[in-house]
Amino acid sequence: MRSVSILLVISLLVPLHASPSCTRESLESPSTLSVIFQPFQSSSGEPSSGSQSPLSSSYSIHAVIRNSGSSGLTVRDVGWAFPSSHSVTFAWNADVSTSETADGKGMATARLTVGTPEGFVPSGEALAFGFNGEGPGGPSAFIPPQNLSLTVCHTTGGNTSTPTPPTLPPTTTTTSTLSTTTTTTSVVSTTTTTMGSTTSSSSPLPPSLTPEERFNLAVGTQTIAPFYKFTSDDRLLETAKRVQSMGSNILKISLDPDMYQLQYSVNKWDPVAVLSGIPSYETVLRMPFAVYMFWLETAGDFLKPEGFTDADYERTMQSVKALTSFLLETFKDTGKVFMIGNWEGDWHLVNDPGAQTWNIWRQTVPKGRINAMKRWVQARQEGVVQGRESMNLPISSVSVLYYLEVNLVETARGGYDRISNLILPFVPVDLVSYSAYDSTARSTSLDEARFRLSTELNYLEAQMKKAGTPPQGPVPSYGKRVFVGEFGFPFGRMRRDLIDPLSAEEQDLRSQYVVRAALEWGTPFILYWQMYGNEYETATQRFSGFWLVNNLNEDQPVFGTLRNLLRSGREKYEEIKKEGREPTTEEVTVFLSTRIGNSYLLSVQKYPECN
Repeated sequence: MRSVSILLVISLLVPLHASPSCTRESLESPSTLSVIFQPFQSSSGEPSSGSQSPLSSSYSIHAVIRNSGSSGLTVRDVGWAFPSSHSVTFAWNADVSTSETADGKGMATARLTVGTPEGFVPSGEALAFGFNGEGPGGPSAFIPPQNLSLTVCHTTGGNTSTPTPPTLPPTTTTTSTLSTTTTTTSVVSTTTTTMGSTTSSSSPLPPSLTPEERFNLAVGTQTIAPFYKFTSDDRLLETAKRVQSMGSNILKISLDPDMYQLQYSVNKWDPVAVLSGIPSYETVLRMPFAVYMFWLETAGDFLKPEGFTDADYERTMQSVKALTSFLLETFKDTGKVFMIGNWEGDWHLVNDPGAQTWNIWRQTVPKGRINAMKRWVQARQEGVVQGRESMNLPISSVSVLYYLEVNLVETARGGYDRISNLILPFVPVDLVSYSAYDSTARSTSLDEARFRLSTELNYLEAQMKKAGTPPQGPVPSYGKRVFVGEFGFPFGRMRRDLIDPLSAEEQDLRSQYVVRAALEWGTPFILYWQMYGNEYETATQRFSGFWLVNNLNEDQPVFGTLRNLLRSGREKYEEIKKEGREPTTEEVTVFLSTRIGNSYLLSVQKYPECN
């Protein structure tokens, strides 16, 4: 995800009362409030209309409210100082309004519409909301947030009764902007209608995947926070079908239902509840994909001032263990492979609370944060290993693996504090995902792509080996354990200073170079970012153009290229089978590497109907 925004993390460390009561509480202590800048694109955002002032700047803010207390509580609303010259153009999981106090200062209030009941935060869990804003100075005019306060209704743990809304202090409202979306108002019933058929949490499993369906052709894509859709299906289901139509048996998705504007009544921070209690996730898991990759994010536990505590470690490990056990039990004998991972971990490491985002040239990071993130990685990998051990199923039945995604590898080789040089050599993990923009974004030829990408992949492979024996358990062998989890080229920004492609054909050709270089190196997966665009820049009224299908529902040339490549791979598989032997992934992907990276015309040469 490539958009600039703000992540506001609010940690609640408040005493709880025996009976429900609502009070207004300020959060001024640095130990309970941290603000970090992190790339985030709202899945609920809509392009704004009208012209923009040249001095205006749009941004997205994602707020995470964390309850570190011993009992549940309800947060009715959150208030903060907000520039009176700014406006809120869209909001999700909250009704966000702006106002002006009697002394002329701007304020914003978010009344939460997420949680069961609304605003309820269980002990050790979190809720999220966010909004898109714009105004002179952009996000820098908003930061740091001041005069933060919450209306908190204290309850006993697990109490789900809705407290009486509090009476808020009066203000003189002179300007107000209100735009909302509610994603938690519908209760998911036991039986729902999806894709024209009746499914439920007890739906029979699909038949075991055939050897052909399981065969890994390495090439795929992902769908994260798609910005648009074209059918009656929700965004998760529609884009999953689109990935399937491309011919890939790999699907990478987020376990955050808000990224797909899904309606749900489960705790979104419980991945088992998300996968088992939200019908669209259930449906997608029963599609004939062989490999699923999951973004499982946990609101930056390792960024807390007190570090990654023993309680954090145990909670994280047990959550991942429960998810692993659920996947193994639910999908045994299907032949599916599930991979639990994260998004671009180096951004989490280098960006301080309250500091500017995209801090790519930062050289040193606090040792406490490095150690905390190291324990976070260990907890997640241990959860997967313990889940595998508890089931002890053969690889042919079902598999679950853990991957750690890194993204700032070039600077790690230069000695900067990064995951790949400070964490990866010391914590054994199943796989490493490389979000490869720092090596591929400026590659304009096949030779350049080969050199840049192989340099970083070789480095990551060597760093992994320093950690020693890989984690134990019945898992597939992919030969090499480093894969390309993201790459792509934005056709839309037209930033030649960033060497963006200036045409869809150039986007296609440069993508071919990267795919070919990755296949030649032997990476087990190479995933394009992404199926539908997830970034719209209000100030320029343009999509960034990281897409295979644009906002007009037009397949881009690179979509045709990848679909044709996958077709060629299936044909090669069948050709080898007719020879009376089982194909290997290596021989098929080596063949595919010769079929790409020669000309952008590949997308129309063999299958002109694709275009």
